[in-house]
Amino acid sequence: MRGRETSFLVDIKNSFEAMEYFFYKIPDSPTSYGRGTKMRFTLPKPFDAIGVAAGFPLAVEAKVSKGYKAFGMKDMRPSQITNLDKFIMAGGKSFVFLKVWSPKTEKTKRFNRLLIFDWQYCRDEWLKGTMKQKELMDWPYIDYRKKLYDLSDWYGYKR
Repeated sequence: MRGRETSFLVDIKNSFEAMEYFFYKIPDSPTSYGRGTKMRFTLPKPFDAIGVAAGFPLAVEAKVSKGYKAFGMKDMRPSQITNLDKFIMAGGKSFVFLKVWSPKTEKTKRFNRLLIFDWQYCRDEWLKGTMKQKELMDWPYIDYRKKLYDLSDWYGYKR
């Protein structure tokens, strides 16, 4: 799963740069395995990336899902929740970027979609419960085309 998320973040970075926005993927914390335990030598990162879109500082947590599945707080680590909240309290905006993809099958076409959730608004809904598959299928999305997600109409961050 880590490889898919990293690849997704590269696609998001390229999409931001195509819009002349700033995007930086925070490097993953190095880990070491010894005597059957997993050890970190640095603090875990607060979220996956930071950026600036049309003058707005933003934090991004990226998630990847094969197909449409229920999604919500259960898919977030407590530290991610805390840090997305702190970023908003400091004056920024926080988002969860969900890539929903599916390979081509006999019954369906291949697709790769970006669903963007404004943390400030979705957080409280997700505390009540997960978004059901149908709700996600109805959520607005951006198709992946020409190796980019076209962010030009995203949340009013238009030029």
